[in-house]
Amino acid sequence: RLEQLDSTLHINSYNVHRLFLTAVHLGIKYTEDVGYAAHFIAKVGGLSSSREVNALERQMLMLLKFELYIDPQVFLFLKA
Repeated sequence: RLEQLDSTLHINSYNVHRLFLTAVHLGIKYTEDVGYAAHFIAKVGGLSSSREVNALERQMLMLLKFELYIDPQVFLFLKA
């Protein structure tokens, strides 16, 4: 979804873990009542600081235009 929204974004072995970690963190925040602190996410994900986690989160939300909901039909299509 991100690559479709921003053609300048290139996923590679250097940034895929940051993208995955950010997506999981946002997914947890979106679906759960209680989330994890940014410093914990940074420690678990091997990132330099909670500031980096927060910056990645903001960037991903802006790229997604804050649209975190995925229609079930779209999910099934992408899953296949």
